[in-house]
Amino acid sequence: MIYQSSIEELAEKIGRSIYEKEPHDFSEQLKKYGFLDVQEEFEIKDLSAIIKAISRHNFPAGIFIAMNYAAKIFLKSNKISSVHTENTIFSTSLKSDGKFFIFADLADFILEVEKEKIKIFPRESINLHKIPSLSFEIFEISKKEDETLQNFHNLNQSPYEFLSKLYFFIDCAICGMMEYALSLVQKYASERIQGGKPIKDYFAIKEKIYKISEFVNIVSEIIDNLSENPEKIHRKSFFITGFVLRESPILLSEAIQIFGGYGYMKDFKVEKLYREAETIRNLTEIYKLEFFKPE
Repeated sequence: MIYQSSIEELAEKIGRSIYEKEPHDFSEQLKKYGFLDVQEEFEIKDLSAIIKAISRHNFPAGIFIAMNYAAKIFLKSNKISSVHTENTIFSTSLKSDGKFFIFADLADFILEVEKEKIKIFPRESINLHKIPSLSFEIFEISKKEDETLQNFHNLNQSPYEFLSKLYFFIDCAICGMMEYALSLVQKYASERIQGGKPIKDYFAIKEKIYKISEFVNIVSEIIDNLSENPEKIHRKSFFITGFVLRESPILLSEAIQIFGGYGYMKDFKVEKLYREAETIRNLTEIYKLEFFKPE
């Protein structure tokens, strides 16, 4: 059993152990330490802390956990006991009627989110078709014609509840990733000397670093507030996610500019973070959702 006082510390340790590891490897590590499941003693604030900590070291792993936590909370709240959640991996589209799935090759079950219902298929009843991508491995799915789909579930209800949790957890993952990006630019700007002084002393660089720091502090405070008041998540997460998905690629583009030409090299990581954030933004397209309406 993982005790609450040690959750974030252990998540940091696991995050360091899966730094730069690929999905198959980090999924096995997360299973091993029990961080893939929503354990009974975990509260929303614990889950958000885990996702942020993991994402500081491996952003795809943070998104992977976010997707699985949202799916497992949804299944438990709807009492779908026939779909096992312990040590089980789920994949889903990041929006209603979405055609693209990440981590589908690792999944035991696929959640297909439609406007008025959610379908759940066992992985063995699905064909996967890999789509070219500059970041995450992305798949389209199709049902096998010869499958009887005995384990198929069709939940005739709005996916609002599921997506609101999913987006909140994605916000946590992006916040953790942006904390890592902030540490990268601060370190580089302190060590890079130009004109006889560190580039962090130049106003243009200070401004870019400040904007990244501002984003991290604002989003962290919002996440902490919602973690303490989870009943607000279903009303607020869509708007927060709209802001987070819009601003994070912009700020990561500015992080690349801080590094200059080095920012486009794989050795410095920021270009990878930019590609990953942009991919999640494109897969979500939150402004096109019917749920996204001004209050």
